[in-house]
Amino acid sequence: MAAAGFDMSNGDRWIVNEFSSAVVRGIGHARADMRELVRGLYDGDGGPAVKGGVFTMLMVGQVTSSVPTYKAYLQDWYRDSPFWNDMGAYVSDWSQELYGDMRTYAVGGSSLLARRSALDDYLQHELTLASAGPDEIAAARTFLQSAYSPLANAAWQYEAGFGWTAVPYDQMEDYVSAQTYALRSFSARTGGSFDHFGFAWAPKSPLGMSSNDYATQSGALADRLAAAIRDSAQNADPAEPGVGACAPTGENVWCSTAVAGAAFDPAWKTFASWSPDALAVLGTATSTAAEALPLTVQLQVGGLAWPEGSPVTVALATSSARGDLAPTANGPWTHTLDVVVPEGATDAAFYYRDRAAGAATLTASASGRVAAALQVHVAAAALATLTLAPEQATVGLGGSQQFAASGADAYGNPVSPSVAWSVSVGTPGTISPSGLFVADAVSAGSGDVLATAGGVTGSASIVVTAPSLRLQAISFGPLAARTFGDADFPLGAIASSGLAVSFSAHGSCTVEGQTLHIVGAGSCKVTASQSGNGSYNPATEISQTFAIAKADQAIFFDGVADKSQRDPDFALTASASSGLEVSFTASGACAVTGARVHITGAGGCALTAMQPGDSNYNAAADVARTFVITAAAQLTPLSRCTVPKLVGKRIAVAKRTIERNHCRTGRTRYAYSRKTKQGIVIAQSLRAGRVVAAGSKIVLTIGRGPRS
Repeated sequence: MAAAGFDMSNGDRWIVNEFSSAVVRGIGHARADMRELVRGLYDGDGGPAVKGGVFTMLMVGQVTSSVPTYKAYLQDWYRDSPFWNDMGAYVSDWSQELYGDMRTYAVGGSSLLARRSALDDYLQHELTLASAGPDEIAAARTFLQSAYSPLANAAWQYEAGFGWTAVPYDQMEDYVSAQTYALRSFSARTGGSFDHFGFAWAPKSPLGMSSNDYATQSGALADRLAAAIRDSAQNADPAEPGVGACAPTGENVWCSTAVAGAAFDPAWKTFASWSPDALAVLGTATSTAAEALPLTVQLQVGGLAWPEGSPVTVALATSSARGDLAPTANGPWTHTLDVVVPEGATDAAFYYRDRAAGAATLTASASGRVAAALQVHVAAAALATLTLAPEQATVGLGGSQQFAASGADAYGNPVSPSVAWSVSVGTPGTISPSGLFVADAVSAGSGDVLATAGGVTGSASIVVTAPSLRLQAISFGPLAARTFGDADFPLGAIASSGLAVSFSAHGSCTVEGQTLHIVGAGSCKVTASQSGNGSYNPATEISQTFAIAKADQAIFFDGVADKSQRDPDFALTASASSGLEVSFTASGACAVTGARVHITGAGGCALTAMQPGDSNYNAAADVARTFVITAAAQLTPLSRCTVPKLVGKRIAVAKRTIERNHCRTGRTRYAYSRKTKQGIVIAQSLRAGRVVAAGSKIVLTIGRGPRS
């Protein structure tokens, strides 16, 4: 700077134009580079250390749906205390570029205070958010409260680049007056500590306007801006500081113009409060008993998914005593679970299952974050058992007995069945649709009352007795526990009458004659009965229940040959001795979906075959296989687009230059120009020197030459 003729000791000052959106978002070394830049400007070449100014660009326009995202970036930026400490040490003026949109101010029929409030929401949003933030952003707040200098909009006429000011000059005069009023009023209402602001002055001649008209109108706009700044400071009304910028001048009353379709943007009001770091539990909130329900815990800021710069451990819990959580659909299942959202990520998946029907509340909590809750509604599973009451009954000839049926799923949750009633063949009596059994008036005997619903049947024994018959009893000893797959075995029971005893079975078993057959794991209830005859009453039935354990199983899983990093997906083959389907998991440089393996990189891959069992088989022991994946040649990453200077070039040259810089040519517009020959680029949509994503489009404006 000294070599260029600048003299800081003689009052010269420096300003940086401008900090890019990469600084706001913390991309790469952008913040570190700017810290070094302002430090170097402050220190100079060994002469007096002098603070300077910084212009910083707004990463979004005033009218955009991205305000919540911008606010979250701004909050992250405010947490960077070393950055703001450096700004406080080296910078005296912090000028936020706030090139507003007239359509968010000039709302027809709105009051002066409503307009001022809408302007303040936008012009002061950076300072407002810093004032609302927590103690951890004290460095940013302290600096902004001393250096914040909003740069308002006096650029005219623009549809982009400097906000939106494509209106006649007299409406633009109104707009700069209103911005001045809002800026001056905010300063006075906050104790005068923010009485520094500026305007972007960049008038542009509209198409078709003569040079004389342009000079007259842009001059009038400059005069109005100067008068508004002067008059805003001379207002003597303490209740409305700065309103002199809007006071009557001749025939005009400023700060009242209307633009068709204008509307206030409430999104900028959200900067009055700090959006806390929060959690959310996402996913379908309904399931059936024991179903593995996939859910996600998400890091959020202001309702947006927002990553953290370090891993976040989230504690998950459920209010249900029979509810469990797991990192995968196959477990392991625990009543509480910690999941980790990795650095730079927003989500972590987990699973929930509950064997109790009803409502359960899942909670997610993490240090320094607002906790989240999700209520899961669990429905009972399919009807699995029907129980009749009473389980056995004896009635005389012509007597009656009312039966009732209750249902449950496999986990004991009540299920309300709609049953069909019947009696077994040979039972001396009938039963009504409501479950009322009426015994035969003439013939005694025994049988079963049956209730059926959804393919499930429950039964109760019924004995119809005749008078003066002798009693008899059945001797039936306990049955030992068994295992699914055991061979059939005979049953033994005798009646004191000497009459033959018959058997029935309920549960995971069947009986033919006196031979019992096991059909599944669970339990088996065997009932011995003797229906009597002309001399004996039916004997009281005796039931014996025994447990049937699940059978063991094994997995057969062949090894996998080593692969290359670019090998295609391939299928796995494994089988279980039970015949049940085998599932797979993968770790290392691979992933598995169903039974297909996808290679994700070089290194090792570990595959595990699992069979968790079912109602009849225990889980098989997992079988692991590993193989090596050799590296493939690295792919060249995509280039970035460095925007070239295109103004002054012929269109063909400009297009070739765009392609060489990894950009794309966007829409081409044409405009008359007295200064530029036909076919020459006179404007481009992206500023020369910007670095954007490869393939970004650049809109060109081509001169038609002077209007004929």
